[in-house]
Amino acid sequence: MNRNLVIGLVALILVAGGAIFYATNQSGSATAPVNGGTSGTADLSSGTLPTSAEGYQAIVAYGDPDAPIKIVEFASMTCPHCATFHAEDLPALKRDYIDTGKVYLELHPFPLDMLAAKATMLAACGGDKNAAFTQVLFVQQAQWATSNAPIEALAQIAQLGGMSRADFDKCMADEELFNSIVKARYDAQANYKIQGTPSFVINGKLTSEPFTKSTFDKLLAD
Repeated sequence: MNRNLVIGLVALILVAGGAIFYATNQSGSATAPVNGGTSGTADLSSGTLPTSAEGYQAIVAYGDPDAPIKIVEFASMTCPHCATFHAEDLPALKRDYIDTGKVYLELHPFPLDMLAAKATMLAACGGDKNAAFTQVLFVQQAQWATSNAPIEALAQIAQLGGMSRADFDKCMADEELFNSIVKARYDAQANYKIQGTPSFVINGKLTSEPFTKSTFDKLLAD
């Protein structure tokens, strides 16, 4: 990882006092936003690791579980369009719908490759920093996912987030965690016929709409 990237990651993950981090409007995707996604402003550094989910099926959740609209996002950490959604559209969704109590959102893993599964494991091992790790991984996806040594790039993200190398290595070697993430993908295919990422299930129904700010009002109307 280059020096500028390291500096950027240090700015994104602040480990003192509550690990508060705000993802800038810079996209981590190597592609343009789907349908011209609109930037928003929201703190995406805090979320919960749902205890109701089987294993680590849900990596992070935002909002009130009793909200009337429940969204499950199926995403791969190496998916450029997923990175675009998290950098460009999720902040607006959180600001306008999640923080106002209308929407509860869970991120479920749908790894498209081994590296995506490993990055998901890092986010899942983040504990109370799982939301911050998730957002950094998406925002900086274009750097670590194309690195010549991607696992070492993930290790550096972990270190900057306060995780020791020993804990990182233990996380990467956790077969039970890896198997639960792979199982989550196959469960999604079986239960919702997920074919690609990101995919969104709203109140139990898979939507075929491109999930960007321009479609929030239509899909989430009262």
